Amino acid sequence: MREPVWVYGFVVRAVHSRQIAEHGGRPGIRDRDLLESALAHPRHLWQYEESATIPGLAAAYASSLTADHPFPDGNRRVALVTLLLFLDLNGWRLHVPEEELYVRMLDLAAKNVTEAGFAGWLEASLQVFERAN
Repeated sequence: MREPVWVYGFVVRAVHSRQIAEHGGRPGIRDRDLLESALAHPRHLWQYEESATIPGLAAAYASSLTADHPFPDGNRRVALVTLLLFLDLNGWRLHVPEEELYVRMLDLAAKNVTEAGFAGWLEASLQVFERAN
């Protein structure tokens, strides 16, 4: 597998700003180091886990952003959008009802499911698509 297209910190910060503007909550970053740590987790897996997959890396983004809690509000929303953006950038689409996705994200945030378990669910729910470019 070739190296994935990553989601950069400035993009995640913009996602957070947009989510706060649309849905409310406190703006800003609670802890910049925790944000960098959350964004480094998928890259670390890519570097050191030979079995790393796009669903696993997407789950790592979602898990880290919800667990590290780098923003004062909107961490789960940012985690979800980042997950979907990462999948899209790498040619994957998630095909599940919104309600199921919502419940799965809540389970991940509450640690009712492991990152690996969430990755397995993602993998079973994804489809590859052809990019136009």
